[in-house]
Amino acid sequence: MNIFISDWEDGPARLPTGVGAWAIGDVHGQLAHLDALIDAVRALIEASPAIQRHLVLIGDYIDRGPDNIAALERADTLEIPGVTVTALRGNHEDYLDRFLNAESVGEDLVANWVANGGGATLANLGVSQDDLRDRGAAAVARAVRLRPLPGVRRALDRLEIALRLGGYLFVHAGVHPRLPLADMRQRLTTIREPFLAGEGWIHDFAVVHGHSIAGPDIAPHRIAVDSGAFWTGVLTCAELYDDQARFIAATRDDDLERLRRIPGRRPLSTERWRRL
Repeated sequence: MNIFISDWEDGPARLPTGVGAWAIGDVHGQLAHLDALIDAVRALIEASPAIQRHLVLIGDYIDRGPDNIAALERADTLEIPGVTVTALRGNHEDYLDRFLNAESVGEDLVANWVANGGGATLANLGVSQDDLRDRGAAAVARAVRLRPLPGVRRALDRLEIALRLGGYLFVHAGVHPRLPLADMRQRLTTIREPFLAGEGWIHDFAVVHGHSIAGPDIAPHRIAVDSGAFWTGVLTCAELYDDQARFIAATRDDDLERLRRIPGRRPLSTERWRRL
């Protein structure tokens, strides 16, 4: 796995003095990328002048990739000495949570989940598309619920919805630019617009987010860390210190050219990146 790091640049907000933060974007079952990125970030954390160190996993550990359950459990069990690790909930974890815990599981729920990459996670749980077709979603869900799955259940139970550090709020998807934070808990894992545009921003913080494939990128009200690892092959982390920000990326490729396919972000300046 190749690791690249960008130059420092001005961030949209500021962390408290002596605090450093690292935020890893949507994994979507790319466990090898996650492990490689964690190793690289661990070295940066150890070299950081920060006194308080936070590693935030931004959610969507499952679906679309090959190692979904393992990625979810890795996010839950990750420990780094001297570092506070926070795993946030993404909307894809909500699908799995409902499949395992909702009072009833209908065909629409599972069909929607499968259409959004859930078939890969179900396969990790030993459920095939033939099972769903022949037995039905409700019967399959009942059978899966009979298994202990302690690592999965513990991970889902311990996911956080948000983390505030100084001038930054870390959430999976974003916030509404013009609504009080208390009024939008569900939207924190699902919103796209009008958050991405950010017009009429009323909040006293900038958001570090995933969910929308718009990163790695910095805007006046947000930092995007979802670089579409399942699609581009690049998993990204944002490193924040004081009022500065930079990115670390893990990829099997020899360069970051596949980031250029992401629409809506700043043009990729390869001169601002180097191999770590």
